[in-house]
Amino acid sequence: MRSQTRPLLDVEELLEALTLEEKASLLAGCDFWHTTPIPRYNIPSVRFSDGPNGVRGTRFFKPVPALCLPCGTGLGATWNPDLLYEVGKLLSRECEAKGAHVWLGPTVNMLRSPLNGRGFESFSEDPYLSGVLAGAIIRGVQSRGTLAALKHFVANDQETDKISCDIRMSHRALREIYLKPFQIAMAQGGPRVIMASYNKVNGIHASENPKLLQQILREEWNFDGLVLSDWFGTYSCSKALNAGLDVEMPGPSRHRGCCLKLQPAEGIKRSVELARTCKHVFVVVGLNSNLEKEGMDRTTMTLPDYYDDLVWAVLAAQPNAIVITQAGNPFAMPWHSKVKTLVHSWYGGNESGNAVADVLLGKANPSGKLPFTLFDRLQDGPSALSFGNDNGSLYYAEGIFVGYRWFEARGIKVAFPFGHGLSYTTFAISALSVSPTEALVDIENTGSVSGAEVLRLYVSHIATANKTKSRFLRAKRTLAAFAKVHLQPGEKRCVALALTKDSTAVWDEQGESRWKGAFF
Repeated sequence: MRSQTRPLLDVEELLEALTLEEKASLLAGCDFWHTTPIPRYNIPSVRFSDGPNGVRGTRFFKPVPALCLPCGTGLGATWNPDLLYEVGKLLSRECEAKGAHVWLGPTVNMLRSPLNGRGFESFSEDPYLSGVLAGAIIRGVQSRGTLAALKHFVANDQETDKISCDIRMSHRALREIYLKPFQIAMAQGGPRVIMASYNKVNGIHASENPKLLQQILREEWNFDGLVLSDWFGTYSCSKALNAGLDVEMPGPSRHRGCCLKLQPAEGIKRSVELARTCKHVFVVVGLNSNLEKEGMDRTTMTLPDYYDDLVWAVLAAQPNAIVITQAGNPFAMPWHSKVKTLVHSWYGGNESGNAVADVLLGKANPSGKLPFTLFDRLQDGPSALSFGNDNGSLYYAEGIFVGYRWFEARGIKVAFPFGHGLSYTTFAISALSVSPTEALVDIENTGSVSGAEVLRLYVSHIATANKTKSRFLRAKRTLAAFAKVHLQPGEKRCVALALTKDSTAVWDEQGESRWKGAFF
């Protein structure tokens, strides 16, 4: 573990001694991954390293192997802040092994659309869940002396023209949905670095936006750490500096190899023949790094080419086939109602195969819950009419109705709702009582094996619940608190879920102040 003792240093005296050239050199990196050192004053170079599901170091070709952890949405499905704290400590140890001082994560951008090429890096479609999990992983990373860079601040929710696209939204949506996970993560995790996003927000690039970097981040939220650009994400030195950006960084190049041409018809035929002769059949389908990655968004929710055909064909030959899916973002599963056993494995990292096998063999009891909504048709989603780029600008017309808020408000039937997840045991919930500061509820494991359940507390405005008029348009319900509870068979526990004033508050755009809510 690195020493966390801060050296005694007279910053003003040091700045006075530096030349103008030396001062300027501290405002930008000296290469892809390092800040500029000043040896004569023992100012070291700071090394950065990606990424959200593993510390890859500073080389793209033939690097030292990195531990591959589950993707962001996979971690989000655990709904387990304690586990993410341990993941953070593990990431910090990886940073130490690779000589990195700053881990470029976590990502808390919103899963607004299933087409987002980097959506798998985020935790959830819900800002509260995202912020709590991010705070936990940040605490874990920084507990050992490594710094965490919370990113991408803010509204970097697509890859299409992300550098030039102007993301436009109401100030209420900005405050309640897109800034909220950053605010929570900062309050609970205390990140020392914030990475600005590429895109514009309401007309101004995030890296040179004084309202975001100065007024909100530093003055309102009292952030006193480092504000870093995304790689090649600075467009005007003077505007960025005056707005509050501290360091500009460059970025890497990309290289892709050739593709192997497959013969899907022959492969499906062989799979069907095999399925007819086997007692246990597993079909593994999903997405991969060619389809979910930085630099591009998906163009459809459907699986690639022949994957759906493969599932339909195998199910016809063996109706009891187990389907295992892999992806970081939502995708369409037209066959899901015909599948008797469906396991979603996310991008599970090094131990993904062992973890799935343990679940299938009953050695581990699954306890994951969806951090987003799985729905069937792209046109049913909140971003269907405003994703990509419309002449250099994009308006988030759905406002605060992101994810489950949208589907519930519109009464749209979905494949699997936000928070869905099965277990090999059963739970009974009873004796709910609510006060202004907390909710108390009893939970009991009524099954025969140990397991974990996620208790989720939602709040609803009285006017919304009673279908009466309100000054503010509200979601039917909003996640306010959650707790993951591990119980042995027959064990019963009373769990307290804390509530704060923010649990029921909305943003008043007319006065830019929070409006007091009421419980339902």
